[in-house]
Amino acid sequence: ETETDSRDTHAEMEHEGIKSESVPKAISELVKGVERMVEILRSPPPMEKIVNSAGTLDPPLGSTRLKILEVMQALVGLESPSVDRELVRAKVIPVTLDIFFRYEWHNLMHQLVHKMLDTLLNKPDDAPLKEALLVEGRLPERVVEAFKANDEWLLGAKRSGRG
Repeated sequence: ETETDSRDTHAEMEHEGIKSESVPKAISELVKGVERMVEILRSPPPMEKIVNSAGTLDPPLGSTRLKILEVMQALVGLESPSVDRELVRAKVIPVTLDIFFRYEWHNLMHQLVHKMLDTLLNKPDDAPLKEALLVEGRLPERVVEAFKANDEWLLGAKRSGRG
C-alpha cells in the first residue's frame, strides 16, 4: 500500500464515519458494506421454505446470511473502536439477536453468535457494542422470554428442551 493509498483510505473512512486509526484498507472496504449486509440479514433473498421435524422455516436462514454473520463475528473481534461504532450504527447486534432467537434450532448459527457475544463481552472497553447488546438488542429480556416460551412448550407435551 502506498502512502497515497493509505491517505485515501483514511479520508474515505473518515467520510464514512470511521475515524482514522490505521485500519487496513481491506477492513475499511468491508465495513463500507456492513449496512447492505445487515439489510440482507433483515430481508433475505427469496428462498423456498423448508419443512423439517422442528417445523417450517420460512424463510430458512440460508448460507448467505450465515456467512454474513461470520463476517460480523470477525468484525466484532477486531480491536477497532471505529469499526465498532459502525457496527453499532448499522444495528448489527440487534439484528443478530433477532436471527438468533428466530432460528432456535440452528446450531451452527448459535455457535457463531455465541462466539460473537463471548468476544464482545470479554473486550476490555467496548461500551457502545455492549450497550447495543443489552439495550437495543434487549438481551436480558429476550433470554427471560425464551426461557418462559421453552417452559410453556415443555408443558404442552412430553418433549425435550428447545434449541
